[in-house]
Amino acid sequence: MVRKRLIFVKRCQYGDFKIEGRDYFITVTIKALKFIKNNSKEHYDLVKNHIKGFEEVDTHKESGVYTSSGDKTFYVSGNSCYNGLKWYAGSMVHDAYHLKLYNDYYKKHGPVPKHIYSGEQAEMECLAIQKDFLTLVNARERDMNAIEEAPATR
Repeated sequence: MVRKRLIFVKRCQYGDFKIEGRDYFITVTIKALKFIKNNSKEHYDLVKNHIKGFEEVDTHKESGVYTSSGDKTFYVSGNSCYNGLKWYAGSMVHDAYHLKLYNDYYKKHGPVPKHIYSGEQAEMECLAIQKDFLTLVNARERDMNAIEEAPATR
């Protein structure tokens, strides 16, 4: 995934989170964080413990997190954040779990093989926790179908 920074962005702090993007991105990111917090302490703690920032990137790129250099930023494309509040919140949970897998392994063993946080098994685990959250919040059928149809490789 190649990051493409947007121009004319704002930066703000919301609690422990740094958010960088256009006005609407900042607004919808805060709404999604509040939505998670109001619906599931478990999922909110997962996001809070593993993601420290959100940065809007080119809409045509994939969303995701990087594990290099301890970066705890979720780089978010329009496909994730402008596809409905529940979907975006679920994406946050999903990517926080990728970072959890990385961090848990690193604390116990040191350097982390890529398959631990990014392989097929890891993706299945991240999809499962995303599905768990989306089920909890009564997400749209199309969102649930997207989880079921998602490829297990990314």
